[in-house]
Amino acid sequence: MIGSSVHDWNLLETTIPFSLTLAFHGISASLVGKYQMKIGARASVGLSSLFFGGGLIVGSLGIWTHSLPLLYLGYGVMAGTGIGIGYTPPI
Repeated sequence: MIGSSVHDWNLLETTIPFSLTLAFHGISASLVGKYQMKIGARASVGLSSLFFGGGLIVGSLGIWTHSLPLLYLGYGVMAGTGIGIGYTPPI
């Protein structure tokens, strides 16, 4: 079955990806901070866009195929890492 319906996942399962996004945002921002100074802001934001865009694509595949682990990996881990990498260079 392709697509999703309201009966696929419960509320707890659907809030975990956003919690992962917030967690990986902070973790990646703190771990990659010194590395960003070495590679520069442009390269850092480019890397961030790859992580964030790739995460959205993987997360959407998880929704399309009804795979919670794929949604967690894509939207939670990858997109959260992308947000964390792209957050600190403008600041």
